[in-house]
Amino acid sequence: MAIAIAPSWATWWTNTSDDDSLYPKDIKKRALINQRMYFDISTLYQRLQDTYMPLVLHRESSTDPGSQSKLEDALGILNELLEGYDWVAGSDFSIADISLAVTVSTAE
Repeated sequence: MAIAIAPSWATWWTNTSDDDSLYPKDIKKRALINQRMYFDISTLYQRLQDTYMPLVLHRESSTDPGSQSKLEDALGILNELLEGYDWVAGSDFSIADISLAVTVSTAE
């Protein structure tokens, strides 16, 4: 079963901690983290569902080539977003990495 990490929940949870390493208070860093998390939930995870849920729920025998292509495009975008960064939103591990790791590992 796939589990998505909702950006609203993740940001609330990290805001309740004194440690801001996963979701820094710096507005520019937060903006990049937010962008990556919303890319995950609105594009990557959605395309993953569009590709594989028919197999799971409707017992389809194969994936739709159009949906598969869109998922591959989203993974390509993710690769482009990672270029030049150690982590998905910069040089430090963040909640965006957790969110995207869940989606990518589900896709594997």
